[in-house]
Amino acid sequence: MSTVLELKIKALVEGLNGVSALAKEITGLGESAKTAGANASAGKQGFTELSSQAEAYKAIAKPLFARGQVKLAHTLIGNRASTTASHAEAIHVEIGRLTSFASMSPVARTTTRTSWQEARSVKTERLSAFQSMQPVARASRLSGWGDARRNLVQARDGFQDADALQVTGRSGFQKARKPPPGKAAEVLPPVKPPCYVPPPGNAVELLFAAAWSNSTSLVFSCERTAPPVNTIVIPVKRTYIMLNDVQLRRVEGNYILPATTLQMQIDMDSWTWSFSTSMPASALALVEPGHAGDKVILEASVNGQKFSLLAEDIQREKVFGKSTISISGRGLSAMLADPYSPILTFKNDIERTAQQLTNDALMINGVPIGWSVDWRIDDWLVPAGVWSHQGSYMSALTTIANAAGAFIQPDPTALTLRILPRYPVKPWEWASATPDIELPSAAVTRESISWTDKPDYNAVYVSGATAGGILGYVKRAGSAGDKLAPMVTDALITDSAPARQRGISILADTGRNASYSLSLPVLQESGIIMPGKMTRYVDSAEVMGIVKGVSISAEQSKLRQTIEVQTHG
Repeated sequence: MSTVLELKIKALVEGLNGVSALAKEITGLGESAKTAGANASAGKQGFTELSSQAEAYKAIAKPLFARGQVKLAHTLIGNRASTTASHAEAIHVEIGRLTSFASMSPVARTTTRTSWQEARSVKTERLSAFQSMQPVARASRLSGWGDARRNLVQARDGFQDADALQVTGRSGFQKARKPPPGKAAEVLPPVKPPCYVPPPGNAVELLFAAAWSNSTSLVFSCERTAPPVNTIVIPVKRTYIMLNDVQLRRVEGNYILPATTLQMQIDMDSWTWSFSTSMPASALALVEPGHAGDKVILEASVNGQKFSLLAEDIQREKVFGKSTISISGRGLSAMLADPYSPILTFKNDIERTAQQLTNDALMINGVPIGWSVDWRIDDWLVPAGVWSHQGSYMSALTTIANAAGAFIQPDPTALTLRILPRYPVKPWEWASATPDIELPSAAVTRESISWTDKPDYNAVYVSGATAGGILGYVKRAGSAGDKLAPMVTDALITDSAPARQRGISILADTGRNASYSLSLPVLQESGIIMPGKMTRYVDSAEVMGIVKGVSISAEQSKLRQTIEVQTHG
């Protein structure tokens, strides 16, 4: 019995020791739970289970002490005061209410070996995914550019610094000076040959060139001998080498224009040049009219020959981002016509010659407007009150010139108009005439011919329209004069001179005509061949004709002129 009891007490003591060890372990787990919050719940559950076991051992030990067997237990406990356990030193556990027994000798403190060592307090710190950082300097804004440096800005335009221009006035007189001592030699003007040299004895020789009429007016004309014509002969060469020079400038300011193309043309029926040119749109300011609205005057230079032109129309065009301007206009003689000329009334209150009428037409109240006339046809007398016209300056001049079968050509640069015959030599006399220019086919780059058949008239009646007019009959020399052209009536046919010249121009443009279109360079020998020039074209056969018109085309370094030559037969 004692053995059994001893075993039970032994078991009880071991249980108490285990409880103490477990309590110690629970205490360590509790402290670990505080530092590791994630295992708190597990520690609490383990503590609860151990507490339940301690209560079970306590329930077993209490009846044993009540039966008076405490002494033996004390003895056994004393003998086993020191017990080796697998745990570390356990904490003291107070068991139940043991004060109801007699005083017991103190029980030696037992120790228990455990797989845990005494825990040490762990300082809890907040962990971070970053290490201690160094203070960063104040953030600055980043940019794709570095520090700017000062740059010199320059403006460019199409002009350079202007030079001072000295403006001087021109006068017909020079500064007077005192005459030097001595006798000055007398300078005589050149003496022109007389119009008429009387026969010996101062006799008078009358040559009546007109048919009889009831008019008592005698018209004396000067029959000077025409100077000999110097024919310009263009030589035949295997190669014609040309150094073309075409420029266009604005006269006011002397601005050179960057023209890329230039076309000019004139014919017998035109009393002024017409032109067109193109250039970059950047040159627009150079060709625009001034504040007063005055037209811009240009000067074209074609291999040294100069032409004064009037810019009348400007157009701008833009193609694929490239802008160009086109300028067109006429020669300076356009200022005498619409829309620049006023509408005036012209008439002759007194007897005047045709040449005087043209001069009067270029005056206002007897004051010249600045233009002059180079008269190159036979003049005649116009009775008072015969001529009356209303229109511009140019329409008055063309009326007078057309009456005599003439045409008007302007001087290229001067304010001068030339009155020229349409046919200086009758076509039926061309075979024996001396040409102004002899042109070989070797110098021609392109040739085209067109034939025209017109009525073969050989006579025409030309009549005046008023009481002072005459009726003239003009026929081709050597013909029967049986094929009459329609009668022509003009108020200014008041003399045989305009009747004859008008009749020749009508009969010259009859029968079979051939028109040659010849393209050639602007040669140094001939220059630009103007309308009215007698030209002999030498190909497989020689052809004589008269130039009716000319056109000029220049593009970059290429320059060509095309002349229209009218021939007969």
